[in-house]
Amino acid sequence: MKVIFLDIDGVMNSTEEMIALYNQYGSSVDTTLPTPTKCKLLKQLVDKTGARLVLSSSWRLSLNAIQKLIDIFEPYNLILSGFTCHEVDIKKFKDTQYEHIKPRYQHSINGWGTYIEDRGAEIAAWLLDHPQVEKFIILDDEESDIRHWFPNNLVKTATKFGLTEKEVLEGIKILGGK
Repeated sequence: MKVIFLDIDGVMNSTEEMIALYNQYGSSVDTTLPTPTKCKLLKQLVDKTGARLVLSSSWRLSLNAIQKLIDIFEPYNLILSGFTCHEVDIKKFKDTQYEHIKPRYQHSINGWGTYIEDRGAEIAAWLLDHPQVEKFIILDDEESDIRHWFPNNLVKTATKFGLTEKEVLEGIKILGGK
């Protein structure tokens, strides 16, 4: 199975598009939503690779936001196949290939253990629970809590532009065709 871990802000929208939408429609339009341009590019990546979409964005923490994404993605036949978790118990990585990676953001809850609030760790935990994943990429505009976990799988977008043809081609190269 191939997977695309998907961030939304800075990937499925862009600063340029947000400004253009705001200038055209004013404050009556939600400039944070995925745009048709970005949905078409994501569809191209999914179609060429056969990868499944797993939401790693903070949007996964809101049922309302998830429903908006489902509604926006539906005309493009883009389906969310899952979500990464929020916070990971550090014990999850004991005796795994990830046990020596130092998370950037962790905190202790007295009596409960140490938890990692780090998107790289959340993706690693998801991968441990889904050993059938053969190849994956992480589409994200931020790298501080991802690159040290997965330096060869991050397809980084520029917040200003979001997902472009360049990142689609990079994703296809890493994931391979169908």
